Formats: sequence, structure tokens, C-alpha cells
Amino acid sequence: AQLAVRGLSGALRWVRGVDVLARSRAQADVSIRGGTFEQVLVMVDGVRMNDPQTGHFHLDLALPLSRIQRIEVLRGPASAAYGADAFGGVIHIITKDGRDLTTSRAEVAIEAGSFESTGVSFDGTGTLGDWRLGGGYVQDRSDGHREGTDFRAQQARVSVAGPLASGVLHLDADKAVRDFGAAEFYAPFPSYEETETQGLSGRWLGQVTPRLSLETSVSYRRHDDDFVLRRGDPEFYRNVHRSDRWTGGAVVRGKVSDRATMAVGAEWSRESLESSNLGEREQDLVGFFGEARTRFGRVDALAGIRFDDREVGETFVSPSFSVGFAATERLTVRGAAGRSFRAPTWTDRYYRDPANEGNPDLAPEKGWSAEGGIDIALPEVGGGRIALTAYRRETSNLIDWAKPVTPGDDEPWRTRNVEQAVFTGLELGVNDIGLGRVRAFAEASWLRLEATEEQGFLSKSSLRPLHRTLAVGAWSPIAAGVSARVMVRDNQRRFGDGGMHLDTRVRWIVDNHEMYVDAVNLLDTDYADVTGLPIPGRSFSVGFKTQVGGS
Repeated sequence: AQLAVRGLSGALRWVRGVDVLARSRAQADVSIRGGTFEQVLVMVDGVRMNDPQTGHFHLDLALPLSRIQRIEVLRGPASAAYGADAFGGVIHIITKDGRDLTTSRAEVAIEAGSFESTGVSFDGTGTLGDWRLGGGYVQDRSDGHREGTDFRAQQARVSVAGPLASGVLHLDADKAVRDFGAAEFYAPFPSYEETETQGLSGRWLGQVTPRLSLETSVSYRRHDDDFVLRRGDPEFYRNVHRSDRWTGGAVVRGKVSDRATMAVGAEWSRESLESSNLGEREQDLVGFFGEARTRFGRVDALAGIRFDDREVGETFVSPSFSVGFAATERLTVRGAAGRSFRAPTWTDRYYRDPANEGNPDLAPEKGWSAEGGIDIALPEVGGGRIALTAYRRETSNLIDWAKPVTPGDDEPWRTRNVEQAVFTGLELGVNDIGLGRVRAFAEASWLRLEATEEQGFLSKSSLRPLHRTLAVGAWSPIAAGVSARVMVRDNQRRFGDGGMHLDTRVRWIVDNHEMYVDAVNLLDTDYADVTGLPIPGRSFSVGFKTQVGGS
């Protein structure tokens, strides 16, 4: 609510260790700790959102910002719990279910700003006995910050939650449609793209005995993509893709003793693709996992292991272990290690157009990661905390799109396996510090990449991570009902790309009404985005929200 952002990708830009590679407000890739955008698992309420065709669609979510309760970011490998793709980390979005409200409420918001941008949204929650019904809708449009970045987008999500048997049943349905200019997004052409995402999911969480709980889930996700290489000449080159995923799973959690808990579970998925470029593809995936946690004295330890079997590929075993030691009431020392993997997507293996060419013989990515750190509580400054983490990740068979440094005019980007890549990093966060009426934070991260690769090749994305970030921010009330937040972030990417970004939001709240004014990239910093073209310049917007009911 305090950030000058329009959607999920904008909010993620301010998370330590997260790199958002935005092409426009319509589409962005995301990575964690220097990994690729394919190495991040995105989940919504426990449901896997990753697209089997390509990681470019991982953030194509039908998720209005008003429906988000919180965002959890797990840095580091998580394949032991979540399987494939949880290589660099996990982004888990928890939505509002309305069960914290005692009355119905509704919110309407409108906004307008630079680049001929406009938006309107609605969000509401109602009651029906013990059940809660909620829904959100948002419509955005913009002419874009440069030619070929215009977009029109609509997102809608409805949810139902209520008691069933000895637990709670959650049902969700969503849909998103995005039409946008994709000039220079993947290749030097004035391209255009239309995507549509639909999802259905159901989850039941309940207590089956005093010591055992059960969570079951089933979900379906469909993603349609219509890509035109030349916007004014659709017949020159066009790709049409449709991917489907069915997923079912169950997890049993139990209390073994006063000091020990355990969990075991299983997951099944069927993924299919119908594509004018990639052909018809289908595969089944099965995973089994377990973990145990114990506390003794000041030590808290967790061990887990998962087995994944893919119909197209091999069987993977992913162990993990973590431990924390409360040295004092204010100081905690922690460490973790784990193995992770990522199988090539269908785009990695089979995609082909005039500018890109996949490789069907790619090997899966595999890696080990270890980290250590300390947390220091700061009760004297309003309950803030210092977190310091050092990590190392060794990856073999890293998949990269590359081409010769001095290519010919018709030389395409091709996928290949880099022999080995080692990521070494350090992260520092000073979070939620209270300085009188001001709340502040400061974060920094450094990353070093050593890659064994064939000389003379230019990497498209995998070997161009952020190697340094610095971010500071502060929030403070400035008058009755008026508050301001200022956020500054400086990014430097491998090979020198990057720059400083300053965003502000001023909010004025009276009763159930709110007005806000945003300034994004207030310094008008000019550096290249992932396409190699300039990021959006300075922009302003103003918005108004009003709410009825709720408690």
C-alpha cells in the first residue's frame, strides 16, 4: 500500500536478492540470487504457476494487486520441498480469503498518469453464513514508454472459503488477458503478443487427529500465447501456443513429540502443449517428499529430501538441511545446504524462429548451494533486525541462450549448456528500523559469478546477473492523514549495465478514502533494460481509492 507500484513485478523490485527484468509493465522476468528466470518457482496459495513452455510466462498471473495478502520470498534452493525450478528460490504469493473480516466490504480505485496510462480496479469481500466470498478485478492500459511497449491488460480473481468437515475449503478461479507491443522483447523486430491465463484450484486443510493434519489440493492452469514477429505483417512469422497443467497433491503433517514434527507428501502433474512452433508435447511428473524438524535447547534443525520422476528426463533426488542456533536472545546463527535441479523447458529444447534456435539435446541443470548467516534483533529501534547472509551455489550444465560476440546478420541466439557456473554472494539487510516517527530500511547485496564457458560468446540473460545492489527507504507521517515513502535503489549488472532508481508515494487518507501521488524514476535515470533499450523515464500518476464497509 505504501509502494509506488502498479503490480506484482513492481513490488518484487524492492525485495533483497530479487532481480526483475521488466520489458514493460505488461511483461517481466524474475530471478533470485543471480539465477535465471527459469530457476525461480512462482506459487499462489500453494499452487505452482510456472509455465512448462517458458519462464517468460511465470509472472503472467491473474492476480489483481488488491487480492494479495502478502508475498513470501525464499532465497536459495528449495527443490527438496518443491521439486523442479525451485533452483534459485521461491516466490509464494498468499491471497486474501476474507476470513479475517466480520462484515462485508468493497473498494473501488481509479488512477491515471504518464504515457497515457489509466487504470480502474474493484475489490470486495462478502459473507454468506460461515463462508467468505471475495473477488477482484483490474483493468490497465498504457501507450508505453517507447514505441512498441503499449499494452491493455485485464485480471480477475474470485475466491470462496469456508468450513467443511473438520477443516477449511478454499476454491479459486481466475483469468487474465494481456495484449501488448513486444518490440525488441526477444529479437530486433516490432513484435506483438497476446496472452491469456486461466486457472482453477481447490484446497482443503484440516485436522484429522489431534497430532495429524492433512492438506489436499487440485489445480488446473491454461496459458495461451499468440506471438507475431512483425506487428504490421502477422503472416511473416507467427507462433501460437497453448499449455495446460493439471496438478494434484497431498501433505500430511504430524507432531512426533514436543520437540519434533514431520511432514510427508506426494504430487502429480500432467503438462501438455499444443504449439505451431514446438509441436504437440506431453509429460507426467511425480514427486514424493518428506521432512523432519526438531528443536533441542537453542538449536532448531530441519532436514528434507524429495524424489522427482519425469516422463521426459531422469529421476532427481534433492536433499536439504538447515540449522539455526539462538546464541542469545538477540543473536541467531544459521546455516543451510541443499541440492536443486531444473529440466529444460520445451522452448529451451524445440523453439525456432529467425532469431532464436533451441537445442533438443540439452542436459538438465543441477546444482548445490550452501549458505550461512546471522540475525540480530534491535528492540531499541522499534523492533528492527539486521540480517547478514553469505552463500555459494555451484551449477553444472547451466542453460544459456548465446551467440558469437561478432555474429553475422543472420546469426540466431542458440541454447547451450555452460559447463559450470559458481555464484558467490553476500546480502545485508537492516530492516524496519524506527527512528522517531520515521520507519526506515537499508539493504545491500554483492554477487560474483565465475563461469566456465566457451570464449567469444555473448550471453542473452543467464550470465548477466546483478552483481551489486544498494537500496534504502523511509516512511513517515508528514501531516494529519498524510504520509510519504521514499525508495532509492542502485543496481549494477555484470558487464556494467545498471543505474539508480528513486520512487516516491505520498498518501492522504481521510476516513475510508485515499488519494495518492506517485513519482517513479524521479531522477530520470537512463540505462538499458533487458532488451538493451532505455528503461522508462520519469513518470507521475495520481490515484483515488474509496472503501465501503469492512472491519
